[in-house]
Amino acid sequence: MMEHLLLSELNGLIKETIALTLESSYWIVAEINECRTAANGHCYLELIERDQNGARLTAKANAHIWSNRNQLLQAHFYKVTGRALQAGLSVLIAVEIEFHELYGYSLNITDIEPSYTIGDVVRRRNEILARLQADGVADLNRELSLPRPAMRFAIISAQTAAGYGDFIHQLEQSGYPFKTQLFPAFMQGEKVESSIIAALERIAAEQDQWDAVIIIRGGGATSDLGGFETYDLAANVAQFPLPILVGIGHERDETILDLIAFKHFKTPTAVAAYLIDLQQQELALLADFSTALKRYATQALSWKKEELTRLSQKVLAFTTGFSTREHHRLYSLQSRLHILINKQQEAHSAHLSTIKERLASATQDFLRREKDRMLLYEKQIEYARPDRILKLGFSITRKNGVIVKRASKLQEGDIVETQLNSGSFTSIVKVKKK
Repeated sequence: MMEHLLLSELNGLIKETIALTLESSYWIVAEINECRTAANGHCYLELIERDQNGARLTAKANAHIWSNRNQLLQAHFYKVTGRALQAGLSVLIAVEIEFHELYGYSLNITDIEPSYTIGDVVRRRNEILARLQADGVADLNRELSLPRPAMRFAIISAQTAAGYGDFIHQLEQSGYPFKTQLFPAFMQGEKVESSIIAALERIAAEQDQWDAVIIIRGGGATSDLGGFETYDLAANVAQFPLPILVGIGHERDETILDLIAFKHFKTPTAVAAYLIDLQQQELALLADFSTALKRYATQALSWKKEELTRLSQKVLAFTTGFSTREHHRLYSLQSRLHILINKQQEAHSAHLSTIKERLASATQDFLRREKDRMLLYEKQIEYARPDRILKLGFSITRKNGVIVKRASKLQEGDIVETQLNSGSFTSIVKVKKK
């Protein structure tokens, strides 16, 4: 029979070789692809390495932190970085290489260097910022301005988040008539980026209804900010047509959105305080304006009263002198007018007498001429009587009862009636001559 080993024996040789040839511990750099803590307190991770373009995996290994060290390492990491161990972070860790005959190869994490992760997060954030600047969009949202007064806000947050509830409560307690509407989105986990971008798209479709957008987060895992550190989300925020105010971190946290949004705050309540302060400033400005306007109106009224008094005195003096002068002038005009009227009356009386005499003579002449003309008309009418004309041998022709004066009015075949002195007859037109 061919010489052979059992699988367990081979795995045992591998385990022994690793123990004899490799160091007991190594410091390595890797990216956390998966991270979960089991009920027994052990933390299980999947570590990966990508190529320079970040598109292809070049290495992968399973790792764990046993419960007796997990709490200590996690607390230390969070204290320094402000973040929990989570997918997407690049970490510098001390690992022991383990090989188990049944479970195979894995890494036992014994220590972690948080400062490396801080540097990597900052590096990636700076890369995103540099890309936005190269695209020419990094400062677009910060260059916008809030309308005055700003009262209508579209809120992007998780509906169940305590931070959202605190924010709304603080606005309601202020007494100002803010208008808000929640556009729900995930504030932690893998769907942060896609859900916030979707909410921004819904708001953009009705942007005329809002003065600004507010992205707030609170009440969840205070360190789960990885979903906010992406280029696509940052680009959407930077290019959004409305000012965006963000309050997604805590005292030590900062994201790329803080660097490119119109305003950024550490907490949701800080955002609310800012909005309330804006309204207080507006009221203060209105109060100052009202006071200044009242003061100006009082002064202007006083000046106008003084000016009116001076004008009244001038008008009184002017009207008194004017009245006296006009009285004398009117008296003189009245005397001259009386004399002129008397002269005009005498002249008109003489002229009217002459006209009266001429009119009486002209009237008699006119009546005499008109009487003679009327007698002439009577004779002409007598001569023109139809019976007299008929006696002279003339006739009258009618068509349909209408006297025919011209042959052009008749057509061949027309029936006409001809009246003579001693009677009448009816005839039909046969031939018409011009």
